[in-house]
Amino acid sequence: MQKTFKVDGGVLQIAASVTNLAEQDLPVHWGFHPAFNTQTVARAATVYGPFESLRSHPEQFAPSQQHAAGAAVDAFAAAGVGRLDLAPPGSHSADLLYAKVSAGWFGLKSADSDLLVTMTWPKEVFPELWIWEESYAPGGYPWWGSEHIVAVEPHTTSPFAPLNAEPDPFRVAGGETVHVDLTLAVQRVRSNQVPLGVDASGQAQLGDV
Repeated sequence: MQKTFKVDGGVLQIAASVTNLAEQDLPVHWGFHPAFNTQTVARAATVYGPFESLRSHPEQFAPSQQHAAGAAVDAFAAAGVGRLDLAPPGSHSADLLYAKVSAGWFGLKSADSDLLVTMTWPKEVFPELWIWEESYAPGGYPWWGSEHIVAVEPHTTSPFAPLNAEPDPFRVAGGETVHVDLTLAVQRVRSNQVPLGVDASGQAQLGDV
């Protein structure tokens, strides 16, 4: 595996590749794990994206959850863009959700912040988006109930499971290199602006609500 990073203004450009050194095809599980804490934009935040469906992890994920195991989650859609309101800091819950997306981007914004975080990726490689919330959920290692963290993660497949249990894993042919380009960006927006899309340079197209 190889990654290179380049910062251009408010955009982090990520170039990543996976090379199969074997002669035979091999399955891989590939994902990216950008995480945000309560001091940035994860406090009472909303995730925007081109959701086709959104579902909770099929098994109980934590003793206290906002969404029942395996439940379909309503992500209100307007202008082809879905939105998911994340758990507030006082919920003492943890959830893992999986979204099928029609395009490779998301936006993350807190209602009391003028910063919008966006990410882009190639949807043909990462057709799924995992949304993990840890909101001071009671428990042990590694958080001990003391953290509010949100991660919004492009992935090759779902749900979370060992690679040999995945029914249709992403495969890399023998001797092949798969290369992807991603962006992770931050830009200032007005309080009533939401993302309607994000271009390959990481610039969001905005609309008013």
